[in-house]
Parts: sequence; C-alpha cells; structure tokens
Amino acid sequence: MNEQGNGRIISLDKIRALAIVLVVLVHVSAGGLEACAVGTPGFAIFQCINIMAFTGVSLFVMISGALRLGRDSEPAPVSERTLRGAAKFILLYFVWKGVYLIIDSLRDRVFDPKQFLLDLIGGRAHYHLWYLPLAALLVLVTPILAPAVREIKNSILFLVIFFIFGILMPTMKCFDFPFKYLFLDFLSQFEFSFFTGYIGYFVLGGFLYRMKDRIKYKHKMLLFLAADLSYIIACFAGVKRSVSDGLFYDGFSTPLAFHTLLLSSSLFLLIIGREREVKPLSVIAKASLGIYLLHPLVLSLFFK
Repeated sequence: MNEQGNGRIISLDKIRALAIVLVVLVHVSAGGLEACAVGTPGFAIFQCINIMAFTGVSLFVMISGALRLGRDSEPAPVSERTLRGAAKFILLYFVWKGVYLIIDSLRDRVFDPKQFLLDLIGGRAHYHLWYLPLAALLVLVTPILAPAVREIKNSILFLVIFFIFGILMPTMKCFDFPFKYLFLDFLSQFEFSFFTGYIGYFVLGGFLYRMKDRIKYKHKMLLFLAADLSYIIACFAGVKRSVSDGLFYDGFSTPLAFHTLLLSSSLFLLIIGREREVKPLSVIAKASLGIYLLHPLVLSLFFK
C-alpha cells in the first residue's frame, strides 16, 4: 500500500479531491436549477451537472470502505477507538449544526436560546450535514461488517443483492416499460433493506480496493465507457421528464442510481493505484473536510 509519510494514500486523496469538487457541484447546480426556467439550455446543463455530481457522495463512502474494509489484515474488534471515532463525527455534527443555527439566527436578527436548544436537539440540520451521522454509522458497523465481507465471495453476494434492490429497483422506477409495477411489486415483497443504501457503496469501496490489481485496464475502460453511456441516457431521460412535468425531475439525481454506480466504480478503479502525487489535488484533499463544512456559506453569497 503506497502511502505518504503522513500515512495518507495518494490515490485515495485524488479520489477524495474529485469527490469534494463533485459534492460542491451538487449544490452549485441546485442553485442553477432554481435560477433557470425549465426547458431552457441553462436548465438542461445544470440538470446534467446535478445528475453527474451525486457521484461525489458515493465516492466518499467508497473511500471509507477502502480504508476500513480494504485491508488484508485481520479485522479489528469493537474497541474504545471505534467508539471514539464514531463520537468524533457525532460531536462534529452537533457543533456545526449549532454553528449554522446561529448563522441563521444572525441573518434573521432573532436569537431565542430556548428555541436554539430545541432545534439543536431535535430540529433539522443544515442540508449538507447529514453525512456526518452516516460517517459515524460506518465507523460503528466496520467491526461487524469487516469479518463478514473479508472473503471475496461474501462481498460479491452482498454487492449482487445491493445492485438488485439498492440500485436497479430505484432506477427502474424512473422508466416506463411493460409490467413495470408488477415487477417492482414482486421485488418489494423481499426485505433486503440491510443491503441497500450507502452500506452497499461502503462494501463496494473495500471490494474494489482489494480487487484493483486483478482487474485489467481494458476492463476498467469498458466499465468507464458503459458509465458514460448510462450517464448520457440518464441526462436525456431526466431532462425530458423535467420538460414534460414542467418542473425539475430528481429521479436521476441520487447516488442510488445505475449511472451513478457505474461512474463511481469506473472512476474509482481508474484512479486507485496511481500513486504519483499531484500537488493541487493533494491540497484539495487535505482541505476537503473544511470545504465540505463551509462551502454552503460561500454558495449562499451567490445564491440568495
């Protein structure tokens, strides 16, 4: 495993830099969609950017999977370090939830301490902070999940179920085809929620990290070409649906879509293992947490 002197894996830092740029583009494009009328070229461009940009979310989860599930060493059991790691993300969540609540109060020029505490405990956080509790969950689930997916066959079984119920089913809902609802009703009878959602990308990151040297470059490129084709189809279908409905259709703007899975996997495989440092990407990667926490404040200056 190629690491810098500070223990960072250079290729994962490259993916991290790409991921944070894409996450910022999610919110930039959302502001653009609000500013443009449906059916205009600007709206179509921002919708296509939005559809692509959710790849950044899945890439972040895959990076966590690579770091926590991609090691060949014996999985570590639950420890005080595990609990501290999860607590760090929970603390970070509430601190920044409080920061944004105070900023909103200052904008409104009204600060009620009682309401602040109620909102801090039970209110909704700023739209981008949801990832911090997820990060805590990934830390907690690692000692449970790592032994189960250590064997490649176990990972493949997990990922097949994830693909069918976590990716294929949500994507199929975006298209019309014969017996669509009969087929979806059939699949919905099975309870596989444990395998769906971001846990699937977590396992995928660990799996692809371990398989990176076994997958040939031509197969990685074929996957990338398939990802590009699926993205073009998603853009065309998404924009067409928005124009038809007269408002933004967000069915393809999600990490849990077929094109996002292919884009995330192909980009991850094409970058991972390339350990030559690119200084600007390293700088962005090291600043990624700060960019994640603060970029809504910067964007709010442009989209009021």
